[in-house]
Amino acid sequence: MKAVSKLQILGFMQILRMVKSINKHGFTLLTLLDSVKKTAKENAYIQDEYQHLSYNELYKQSAAMAFYLNKEFNIQSNSKIVIVGANSVQFVKSLFAVSGLGTTIFLLNPNQKKSYFDTFLSTHKIDLILAEKTLFADFSSFKTPLFCYDEIIDFDSTPKTENILKRKKGKIAVLSSGTKGKPKIEKRKIKIKNFLNPFFDIVQKLHLKKNKSTLISIPLFHGYGLASLFLSIFMTQKIRLFKKFDSEKTLFFLNKEETDYWITVPLMIQKVYQLTDVNPKVKNIISGGDILQSNVVKIIHKTPFTKLYNLYGTSETGVCTIATHEDLIKYPDTIGKTIKGVEVKIINSNQNLAKKNEVGHLVIKCEWSSDNKNNTDIPTKDLVLRNNEGYLFIKGRQDDMMIIGGENVYPVEIENIIYKNPNIQWVKIKNVIDENQISKIHADLVMNQNAVFCEAEFIHWISQEVPNYMIPKFFCVLENIPVTKLI
Repeated sequence: MKAVSKLQILGFMQILRMVKSINKHGFTLLTLLDSVKKTAKENAYIQDEYQHLSYNELYKQSAAMAFYLNKEFNIQSNSKIVIVGANSVQFVKSLFAVSGLGTTIFLLNPNQKKSYFDTFLSTHKIDLILAEKTLFADFSSFKTPLFCYDEIIDFDSTPKTENILKRKKGKIAVLSSGTKGKPKIEKRKIKIKNFLNPFFDIVQKLHLKKNKSTLISIPLFHGYGLASLFLSIFMTQKIRLFKKFDSEKTLFFLNKEETDYWITVPLMIQKVYQLTDVNPKVKNIISGGDILQSNVVKIIHKTPFTKLYNLYGTSETGVCTIATHEDLIKYPDTIGKTIKGVEVKIINSNQNLAKKNEVGHLVIKCEWSSDNKNNTDIPTKDLVLRNNEGYLFIKGRQDDMMIIGGENVYPVEIENIIYKNPNIQWVKIKNVIDENQISKIHADLVMNQNAVFCEAEFIHWISQEVPNYMIPKFFCVLENIPVTKLI
């Protein structure tokens, strides 16, 4: 039955095309694109503000760009390439082109400061940087060759590229934030067999269907955004990209296009839904990349035609758990259950396996984690608990946990309580150390429209919801939700 189910998802002809594409291009991203390029252009394409390409056009132009980069910059299998830029068709084209040459690709966040790029380039030998022209100044102090991926290439005049793109092996490195703000490289070899289990489970749990419209708002340099792009292409979706997230522009698009899937992060959802009392016309919202607060879930559940899904994962492991729409109706603050191929352990403060409903730090084991050759356990800094039904719940980060009056206090737990207050639009709990080196709870708040914060009234309200040691001692009311949380 499992084999039949997988065959229904892919289709027999797509499996044959994939085998043929692997034989042609090896294990690179061009293999993926080659296997879907014959999809009718009206059913599958990628589009941004400036370009609209069918998968076949994207494949041809990516292959032509690969030939150009090989000829002009001698880029080949052992080359190390940096791609830095915002969501665009040109970014995607560059990604497939250099992957087709079998290179190692480093994806950098274009919003970083010049000092960040300087540190990275001084510690890595890079053969070529592909970027938007506006970013060239950030790399001016280095001798590394630069190529503007917006440069016009005569794709029709480029010769056949089969030889330079034949049976390669590619690798992609995404830079996570790491610990204490220091970037950490997470490399992934493109091995199809390692991704089959999570692929089929994700497709089934998210009810993904072919030839549907998908808006990807998450940045493609982020691991979650990258996975969303590849999955959408494999499912031959009509993909829409915007260079920058704008809540009003996103709302307009969702209502105009009646999007099937919106792949986003929790705060983007909040920013769009706070603009109007009329809910956006989107059929499925797939959220990930940050904690999905229960108040956001409840907002979506008021919309009968929109289904919400919550994905949890790390830079090292990719997607590990999924909370389906039905799961979130039952438990609005759950991250769901593990997908196939993932094993989790919850380790308590005594370094033993946690019991049901006991908080501990999460340890993950999976086949497709970044360069985890020994398939070992990967510790996260996330604090979770598993209830009697096997559902997982995030309680915060180990670094965020506070000890107040001898009790362990988790910011997420307080935030979810505060979101019950009808006057609160957004909240962030922080740990503040006073002059006596004692931890105090600080709350940043954004009020709903026309609501006014009264500290006495708020404390009276929350004292009926939580014990005294969980009541914030300091408050800061902000005018708007901080933009930095949009990744």
